[in-house]
Amino acid sequence: MPEHSSRNYQYKERKKFASTMTPFGTLIVSERMHLENGAVHTIAVQNPMAILHQSMVECEGFRCLIRDAIAEHGVGQPWHLIVYNDGISPQDSKSAHDKRKLVSFYWAFKEYGQRALSTEEAWGVLATVRLSLLEKYKGGLSRFTREFLDKQFFNKTAGGNDFETTGMALPPMVGTGLTLNACLWCFVADEPALKDFFMIKGHAGLLPCILCSNVLLHRLYDPTVHAGFISTACTDWMAMKRHTDASIRVLYLHLAEQHGLAEPDDFKELELACGMNYSVFSLMAEPRIMVASMLMYDWPHTYVIGGLLDNEMGSLMQEFRRLRAPTSYDTLSAIVGRFTFPGRQRPNFDRLFDAAAVRSHYAAGAFKSSASDFLTLAPIFAFYMKHVALPQGHAQPMVVSMIAGFDVLSLLLCIRHGCVEPEVLKGAIEHHLRLFKAAYGPDAFVPKHHYAMHLWWMLYIFGMLLSSLPLERLHKIPKRYTRERRNTQSYEVGTIEDITIKQLYDRRENWLAVNVLVGGGSPPFKKMRDILQELYPTASNFLVARAFKTRSGPVVCEDVVFFLHGGARQCGQVKLHCSVDGSLISFIECWELAPVAFLDTDIARYKICPNPHAYPSKDILTTLVYSAADGFATVLVPPLLR
Repeated sequence: MPEHSSRNYQYKERKKFASTMTPFGTLIVSERMHLENGAVHTIAVQNPMAILHQSMVECEGFRCLIRDAIAEHGVGQPWHLIVYNDGISPQDSKSAHDKRKLVSFYWAFKEYGQRALSTEEAWGVLATVRLSLLEKYKGGLSRFTREFLDKQFFNKTAGGNDFETTGMALPPMVGTGLTLNACLWCFVADEPALKDFFMIKGHAGLLPCILCSNVLLHRLYDPTVHAGFISTACTDWMAMKRHTDASIRVLYLHLAEQHGLAEPDDFKELELACGMNYSVFSLMAEPRIMVASMLMYDWPHTYVIGGLLDNEMGSLMQEFRRLRAPTSYDTLSAIVGRFTFPGRQRPNFDRLFDAAAVRSHYAAGAFKSSASDFLTLAPIFAFYMKHVALPQGHAQPMVVSMIAGFDVLSLLLCIRHGCVEPEVLKGAIEHHLRLFKAAYGPDAFVPKHHYAMHLWWMLYIFGMLLSSLPLERLHKIPKRYTRERRNTQSYEVGTIEDITIKQLYDRRENWLAVNVLVGGGSPPFKKMRDILQELYPTASNFLVARAFKTRSGPVVCEDVVFFLHGGARQCGQVKLHCSVDGSLISFIECWELAPVAFLDTDIARYKICPNPHAYPSKDILTTLVYSAADGFATVLVPPLLR
């Protein structure tokens, strides 16, 4: 897009760019929605094959992603399509009538790998549509998803783009003569979105879980009436009768058979007993949709986004206040203030512990924060609960449950590294839920406790657990282009055009590159160059950088890290990253391991040694959260390295 131009010129260039022609059509495709009130509304969607082609042709970063995926998986077998949707609002979320609230549809391929799928650049934005339009569209979000899967991914009409049969011919710069085929593999979303995807009753229905045929909402469960059923407070996996793809299909076909025959009130009761709403437009009517095999619960929404742990944390803090225990939000704030975070985080948590925030936490009975903030604070909270709150002896059953919940979170965070076995996750989740029931009783159970029990099985059948966290970050792009877009005329069209331009721009750099200096480095100042020349007298080319990129993320100067030296794990503070004739070197203070008062794998104590030495940058493992005082540092060991 041109810079420093008039709004009119920018508009013309945006339209010109959106109509860019590829072998698979234009980047942006216009579609018409026929609403229930008779109105016809024009929206726009990304053309998946066209945007893939353009990304591979123009964007070196995305081209590297595809090459790596082909090198690992090939194109001999169909790739696996993942679909995600979520609701976002560009304005105040507390607005009573938010007519600009959007539903965004994202997609990617499983073959990108868990690491790439944990970044927002890997995901495509199929469409972003106002919720007010979908509510006027017969069949709603479920119909919209079904139609656009058929039109944009699996179009069987002449000249249509069909990943399933004809496939997509890849451009020569990726591979000569290669054709990419794909099949539908997985739907992942939070509970309300899954409810809209499949038109099921959802977490407020009598049957809150579409994957189980005998699990009832606990507050509606009566064992004397519901013989053969269990409640969402049951923690016995073997007691659950799990649906198959065939059994869910039978329920839908039974509703289709009875629709129009049964009396309206009787049909509503039948829908309630089946746990789903009937519509001829439902995604379930599509033969390729296998709900039991394709549905994946989103673990961040289950645990940390209005989830189990942030709510349990709030309940525990309420109990501490009732018991007049030494632990309060002021105590937690003081503990958090003692720790130093890696440079890429360096958050300001004062807003979470000021007087207004504390009142809000207590009133809601939940620790109200973003998922990112909670995940950053979780290691400190777990450390405090285990080593301070538990020995104090207040509300011990609740503290033990909270610690077990943090253990589950540690495992969930490690899944993307491929080092968690499903049975291990199953044991940790069931252990936490049993402790939670012992501490709070079965009446405290909500549907998310039941959904959590399915996560280990989903890890088993899918081989991964996808996270909405990168997509929550991706929300910032639709928000950016809709926040000031007040006119709803051509709202979806202009928004998806802006999003497409932004995505192609972001995909240019190789965002997945590792063992590189961030920004490529720059020549050192004379004093630094003289020092480096003295250390490396035969070298002639020096570059220095403030940050170095590892598989676990960027490492910034002054970060404390784990690194390998002599085959053993060491800890130290990074002082400088540099390139010496192309060899990447980091100067790190190597600290000495010091004894601790108690044995535990989640912390380590070191004596700070201020003499830096040169080590290969590639040997840096990860950045650390630490607390330093009196010449010693206490380090919180990441779950992956315990």
